[in-house]
Amino acid sequence: MNGKEYMELMYPISWAFKKLEVNGEEAVMIRDSNGQIITEQEFYDSQRDNPEEIEKINRYIQFNRLKGITHHFSHLEVDYSFEIPEVEYEFKEFNPNLQKKWSCKCGLCGEKISSDKDKGYFLLKFDEYIRDMNIDTGNDWFTYRRACSLDCSKAQWRMLFKEWIAENDYEEFFIME
Repeated sequence: MNGKEYMELMYPISWAFKKLEVNGEEAVMIRDSNGQIITEQEFYDSQRDNPEEIEKINRYIQFNRLKGITHHFSHLEVDYSFEIPEVEYEFKEFNPNLQKKWSCKCGLCGEKISSDKDKGYFLLKFDEYIRDMNIDTGNDWFTYRRACSLDCSKAQWRMLFKEWIAENDYEEFFIME
């Protein structure tokens, strides 16, 4: 065990429930006033009369296990929540030398975005956070990612994130304001 691991073990700051190995046996450390180390079974036995607490901890463990599969959010501790991240986008400028006019619709307001009258469009970049966005927009895959303005981009971003959160039952992990 190096110094950093020792400090994290003895002075837990960023976690309330952590799995570790003690004398070859899997254990958990619960952050409390004593910093007590108990086995996982002892923890579940102590919470037998509190199934809501066990369910909550299991939900956090499940959310963290899905990292890299359905989302790219960092490890989340029990009783903490993420804010919906700020909009990430790329402004896709139209090629001024297009031989044919090209157009699409804004995924939020439905306004037509056209290469003959607009400079470009905003393309939302969810991939940094969400790997699996299965929201039924009734449109092609790119439509909900395209926006006509920065304001539509921000509103579309928040709306789609909230739909993804609700669809996956992740409300407890995010501040939904």
